[in-house]
Amino acid sequence: MRVTAIVVAGGEGRRIGKDKNLIPLLGKPLLFHTLRAFEKARTVSDVILVVRKKNVESAKKLFVNKFKFGKIKKIVEGGRERQESVLKGLRWVRPDTEFVVVHDGARPLVRPSLIDKTVRACSVKGIEAVTTAVKATETVKKVRDAFIEKTLNRDELWLSQTPQVFRHRTMLAAHLLAFGEEFVGTDDVQLVERMDVKVKIIEGSRENLKITFPEDLIVAEAFLRKRRP
Repeated sequence: MRVTAIVVAGGEGRRIGKDKNLIPLLGKPLLFHTLRAFEKARTVSDVILVVRKKNVESAKKLFVNKFKFGKIKKIVEGGRERQESVLKGLRWVRPDTEFVVVHDGARPLVRPSLIDKTVRACSVKGIEAVTTAVKATETVKKVRDAFIEKTLNRDELWLSQTPQVFRHRTMLAAHLLAFGEEFVGTDDVQLVERMDVKVKIIEGSRENLKITFPEDLIVAEAFLRKRRP
C-alpha cells in the first residue's frame, strides 16, 4: 500500500520568537528529528514537506542534499493557515496513494513505531481516519469571561496529537468541502468529523509534545538525550 506523509512546518513560531522548525535541537534543526522518524517508519512510502515560502530552497539544500532524506518527494510552499498548508501538500499526493499521514513538523519526538501503529490502525476495514491522542490528566474547566461555567469530565477528554492518518479519498473530500464552505478547523480530524465520519482514537505518547514555548525545547532535549545509547 502507498502511504504519503504530509509534514507541516510552515508555522511562524510567534510564541517562541523565531522559525521554530529550524531551531537547533541537539545540534540538528528541530525538523531534522521529525523527518528522520518518517524516514525510518516502515509504512511510509514518501513525504511531502510543507514550509514557509522563504524556506523552500534552504529546506531542499538541508534535508534533501545534506541529510539525504530520500522519502522527501516534494517541498512546497505553505499557506497562511495550517489548514491551507495541508491542502497545498495534499495537491501533490499521488492518485494511487491509499493513506495520508498528517504530522506537525514541530513534534520532533514522534517515534517511527507510533507512525506505523497509526497507519496500521487506519488500514483496518471500515476505518476511515485515526488520530493519536493522550488522556487528559488534569481537571478541565469551561470558562467564559474569566469565570468557570462548568467542570468537564476528564474521563471523557483526550488531547489530540499528530500523526493523524486518513484514507486518501476521505481526507481529500473533507478538505475540499471545508474549502468550499470556507470552514477552518483546528485540525484535520475536525474536517472529517464534519462529514459524519467516525474517527478512531489510539493512545499516543506524552513524549510526543509539540514545540510551542521556549521551555518545550528543554523538555525535548531531555527526552532525546535519554534515547541516545
